[in-house]
Amino acid sequence: MVLAWGVSWIINSRHEYYQVLENMARELFILKKNDFVSSIVLNNKDILYSEKRYIQAVFPYVREINFLIVDKNEYVTKPFKRVEAELTEKSRLRLEKIYPIYIGEFLIGNVDIVLEDKKLKDSIYISTFFLIMICLAFIGIGYYILRSFSLEESLKTKKDELNKNISFIIHDLKNPITAINNIAYLLQNNANEPSLIERIKLLTEDLQEKISYIINITKVDFTVMKEKKENINLYQFVSSLIEKLLFIRINNPIVIENKIDKRLNLTLPVDVLEIVLDNLISNAIKYTNEGKVSIESVIEGVDLKILITDTGIGIPSEEQNKVFDIFYRSSNIKDKNIKGTGVGLTLVKRALDHLKWDIKLESPLYENGKGTRVIIRIPFYARLLN
Repeated sequence: MVLAWGVSWIINSRHEYYQVLENMARELFILKKNDFVSSIVLNNKDILYSEKRYIQAVFPYVREINFLIVDKNEYVTKPFKRVEAELTEKSRLRLEKIYPIYIGEFLIGNVDIVLEDKKLKDSIYISTFFLIMICLAFIGIGYYILRSFSLEESLKTKKDELNKNISFIIHDLKNPITAINNIAYLLQNNANEPSLIERIKLLTEDLQEKISYIINITKVDFTVMKEKKENINLYQFVSSLIEKLLFIRINNPIVIENKIDKRLNLTLPVDVLEIVLDNLISNAIKYTNEGKVSIESVIEGVDLKILITDTGIGIPSEEQNKVFDIFYRSSNIKDKNIKGTGVGLTLVKRALDHLKWDIKLESPLYENGKGTRVIIRIPFYARLLN
C-alpha cells in the first residue's frame, strides 16, 4: 500500500511539473507571438537571434528557443522537427513545445521552446531514490523523510510564480491604480474638490501610457531606451514623480522631501530614469508606516549620487544581496503581509546595469532595525550637464 502510494505520488508530481512547464510555454508563446510573426515574415534572423538571447536571459526555465523560417527552410539556431500542428514532447523531465505559426492558411514558421527546471528536476530524482529506499527498508520513518522532499509545496510555489505577471514591467501599473483608488475614496467626502478630480485625470493619463507601454513590452530594450535622452531639471523631474505617488498611502500619511539640488540640469535617458526612481520612491513610501522619505543629491568628486532614504521597515542585512533577484521579497516584508510581486528592484538593477550606473543599499539605519537608504551613483556626471 505504501509502495502504491509512493508510485502514485511520483506520477502526480511529474504530471504537475510538466503542467507548470506547459503553462509557461503557452504564456510565453502568446506573449511573443506577434513579434515572432513579424520577424519571420521579414526573414530577419538578426531579430530572431536577439529574441532568443532575450528570452533565455529573462525566463529562467527556458533552456532553448529555436525558430524555423519555412519559406527559406532556415533554422535559428538549431534544427528541430517541422510541424503543422502543435506538438508536445516530454523526456527526462524536459518539456519541448513546437508551435506552428500561420498567416491565414499558410504556414510561415515554427517556434521550438524547450523548458526545464533543473532544481525541481533534481529534487524529483532525489525524492524518487529516497522513496524507493524508504519503502524497502524504513517504512516507519518514511513519512518524515518524504516530507522534507515533498514536491507539492514546491510545485505550488512555481504555480504561484507563474500566476504573477510574466512581464515584470506590469509592476509599474500598481502605483497609479492605487492612487486613483485612494483619491476616489477621498472624493466620497469631497465631491466638489477640483484638485482631486484633476489629479485623477493626470493619473489616468499616466496609466494609459503605461498600458500602451505594456502592449509593446516584449520590445522593451534598455539598450535602445538609454539612447533617448532629454534635457531635464532633476529637481522638477523628481517633484513630478512625487506628485504622482502622493496618494499611494492615505492612511498614516508620511512626509516626502525633495532635497535635490535645484540647479542640476542634466541630459539623461528619461524613460529609464523614470522606471528607476518611480520604483525606488514608491517602495520607500509603501514600506514606511511613519516618519518620512527623502530624495536628495550629493556630489562626490566627479560623481553624482541620488539618495532615497526612508524610516521604513528596513532590509535584513543578510538578505540584501538577494533583493535584486526576480520574485524575491525579504522576510520582514512577508511577515507584515505587505503585497508585492518582488519584481521592481530586478527592473531597477537591469536598467542601471545598462546605464553603467551603480546602486547600493544601506540598511538598517537605526538601532531599532528600521530605515533604508538606496544610493544611485552616476559616474562622471559633468558630461551630462547642460
